[in-house]
Amino acid sequence: MSNLQSSAFHKLQDYKKYKLLFEDAPLAIFILDGYKYLECNKKAEDMLGYPRDELMGKSPAEYSTAYQPNGEDTKTCAQKLINAALAGEVQYFEWTIIWPDNSVRLLEVALTPIYLEGEITTLTHAIARDITELRAREEAEERQKSLLQQISESTSEHIFIKDLAGRYQYLNKAVAEVLDREIHEGLGKNDLELFGPDTAAILVANDDKAIKEKAVIVYEERVKLHGRERILETTKGPFYDSDGSIAGVFGISRDITEIREAEKRTEKLARDLAERVKELTCINSITDILAKRGGPMDGLLQEIASQIPPAMQYPDVAAARIDIGTRQFASEGFVEQPDSISEEIRSKGEIVGHVEVHYSEVRSQPAFLEEECDLLKLIANKIGGVLEREQDDENIHRLAFYDSLTSLPNRQLLIDRIHQATHACQRNHTNSALLYLDLDNFKNLNDSHGHDAGDIFLRQVADRLSHAVRETDTVARFAAMSSSSFSKN
Repeated sequence: MSNLQSSAFHKLQDYKKYKLLFEDAPLAIFILDGYKYLECNKKAEDMLGYPRDELMGKSPAEYSTAYQPNGEDTKTCAQKLINAALAGEVQYFEWTIIWPDNSVRLLEVALTPIYLEGEITTLTHAIARDITELRAREEAEERQKSLLQQISESTSEHIFIKDLAGRYQYLNKAVAEVLDREIHEGLGKNDLELFGPDTAAILVANDDKAIKEKAVIVYEERVKLHGRERILETTKGPFYDSDGSIAGVFGISRDITEIREAEKRTEKLARDLAERVKELTCINSITDILAKRGGPMDGLLQEIASQIPPAMQYPDVAAARIDIGTRQFASEGFVEQPDSISEEIRSKGEIVGHVEVHYSEVRSQPAFLEEECDLLKLIANKIGGVLEREQDDENIHRLAFYDSLTSLPNRQLLIDRIHQATHACQRNHTNSALLYLDLDNFKNLNDSHGHDAGDIFLRQVADRLSHAVRETDTVARFAAMSSSSFSKN
């Protein structure tokens, strides 16, 4: 260093104000003479990790990495920066150094020339701060921001931020797709401009609630999107400025319309299954009763009427009644109630009666469940079916044992009753009588007047004979033109 420069520097040291500023400065300060350290403060020692005595007279390149953040080798980069500063240009740059433990630190540096009496010297003044942790945080935050951005743009959920005036400050791709706009076309606009008055009123009300309560709220809202009503599950909450004041509201929404519709379908299926179980239980109960068909039909119908209220498994079904013609079969303690439902009982396609249930509570007509009506219809069909079978059995029995023209017992039934009477006479030591009647010239009647007249004649004969005997006696048609009368005792 020249005598002039050395003298100039020592003059600077004599200024107590400068000395206080230099030593107690919160930042690291260096004085360089050309390309070498001339002086530094305590903060500079701590930042570089080396004592002041070791640093003095050394080049900054000796404590730095081989290459700097701008990609240049350290020596070339240092010379360019110092030369530019000595030319009167303030230099701002980042610089990487190597600590004694071989770890790399990143510095932010401002390099300025030192003027003495208005003249540029070979001295430069460097102020530096260690930004290693700061840059690491910034890079971590940037990575996190980038990751969040990727997630935000790839998710199907609608993510947005509004200011206190309700203007969108951020919206992701999913929101833009709902709006059928580019993202930038939605920024700065409010809900009224984007969704219309009806939907905007709902959205703004929930924004206000989140801000007023200063809490995150989760709710479902029905809004119209593209002319269709959609169900959104939305999370909203206030977000804050650095000073802690509320700056606006953030929101995350997802379209759960299909989920809710699927839940409704599942609930309906569950209800339907429960109703089918009820129906099956009820019909099984009725079927168990009908399996006792050996008894009289009236007894079966009475038992069915008594079983209907508990079998239907609806708690407010109080009583039941079955009407077949003029006959009525009611459950125990039957009392007519204001509200009831009724179903027709049909046999062979004709209405033969009704089955009805009465409720203990007054209902409005729409309150009658479709399932209840369907179940009662099944019961009515079941009763109608057994009545049809009963009628079929009677018809079969009549065809097997009675003459279809005169309705008198036929040959088969007559023989059976003769056998029964014979056995009874043998047991009781009594007698019976059998009278056989033949209709003479019946063929001439048919031939001269036709078969219809013959049929009428036969029916009149059968009717007169039936009225001429006792109820315990039997009048039967034994052959086409003959009749028999059988009298016991």
